[in-house]
Amino acid sequence: MDFLALFVSLPTRQSAGRMRIWRALRALGCATLRDGVFLLPESAEHAAALAQIAADVNASQGTADIYRLGGRDEAQQTEIVALFDRTAEYARLLAAMAGADAGDAKVLRGLRRDLAALIAIDYFPGEAQRQAQEAFAALEAAA
Repeated sequence: MDFLALFVSLPTRQSAGRMRIWRALRALGCATLRDGVFLLPESAEHAAALAQIAADVNASQGTADIYRLGGRDEAQQTEIVALFDRTAEYARLLAAMAGADAGDAKVLRGLRRDLAALIAIDYFPGEAQRQAQEAFAALEAAA
């Protein structure tokens, strides 16, 4: 599997631009390889999204380049995939579900939205996603 790597450098005085770029990268579910290097699984949709972010970076007087990246062996490929682990995010969501009032429709809508957003950026789903989906289904059934 190949990944798209966005290399970003922004001027230090561009705090608003930095925050805007960081939020956009986070919304896409980018993994951070190291400071200024963000990864997404390769796809046409991800390439377009990263190109838009790169254009925003360049408009903010920064520099941005996109490269294709793959692990040089299976071990490194596994390390790259591990950067996308969403277990901690699912744990926070599960904790919110555990404390939620199943009878509160507004809370359920918020949890459903949060779960859907997390699933949308979970490029390598596993047990944590399954547990969160089951917990939400149980919460809905209790409502």
